[in-house]
Amino acid sequence: MMEDKDRSKEQLFHELGELRRRVSALEDEKVHSKQADDVLIAEKNKLKSLVDSLEYGVTIQDRKYNIIFQNKMMSDMFGQIGEKCYRIYEFGEGVCEGCPAELVFQDGATHGSERKVLMPTGETIIWENTAIPLKDAGGNITGCIEIVRDITKRKQEEQAIRESEEKYGSIFENAVEGIYQNTPEGQYTAVNPALARMMGYGTPEEMIMSFTDAGRQLFVNSEDRERYNMIVEEKGVINGFEAQVHRKDGSTMWTSTNGRSVKDAAGRTVYHEGMVEDITLRKNVEQRLMESEERYRTAIEFSNDGVSLLRGAVIYM
Repeated sequence: MMEDKDRSKEQLFHELGELRRRVSALEDEKVHSKQADDVLIAEKNKLKSLVDSLEYGVTIQDRKYNIIFQNKMMSDMFGQIGEKCYRIYEFGEGVCEGCPAELVFQDGATHGSERKVLMPTGETIIWENTAIPLKDAGGNITGCIEIVRDITKRKQEEQAIRESEEKYGSIFENAVEGIYQNTPEGQYTAVNPALARMMGYGTPEEMIMSFTDAGRQLFVNSEDRERYNMIVEEKGVINGFEAQVHRKDGSTMWTSTNGRSVKDAAGRTVYHEGMVEDITLRKNVEQRLMESEERYRTAIEFSNDGVSLLRGAVIYM
């Protein structure tokens, strides 16, 4: 009997020990689980802070287009969870045309779009939307993450650039004066129709293709090209530069050039640009006037009569 009691005690102590170990293990498991929960919560908070600090909107929609998450930017502007995205963001009653989320749900790929959106403030802005599929552990699409950026300013700047280019293009194409861009080595990169006609070419493209070295091909005196380069590089601009140049048919003409040197951020010359005027008629008149004056002076100097000028009139004595 005593042996049975002792055995029973030993079994009891053994069972108690086992139970104590199991409780301890459960307590450790609970501690570990709480620590894991704490880490998970901390990571979630960190992720939320990061997403809220972004300068663009982040939303999550489920397969039925219900908004289930908005970061701070979107919440501050719209502030409604659980509603259909097309009602909140575009005041519609159905999926928007070209909706990137709809495309994501169809093929599982990332899609983007640009959309005009009427804000709650009454302002219309342009959004760039990027929709990314959100998948569960099994790879099934459960929703989509949309990243939204306000690109209104960028689009306005692009429009301003386009308008400026169109305006410049109109001036470039229709100007009476010749306009050019060329490299410091003398290769034309752009000429307008007026300059091409002035030089005897049918099109600007023909003139550009015909020149590889302006110093050798364009100027009657190659020193003029060196003088042009020296002035424009030293001063950055050149005004009223007169030189005699070759036309396509081999004839020559006089031109007056106003130009400038365009440099990059490092101060290296990228190209020259400017305007060219045909001054051949003026130079011919000046030449004839000089020749006439020379003949007149010679006639007076070698005349046997006394000659005097009185208010522009010639009096022979």
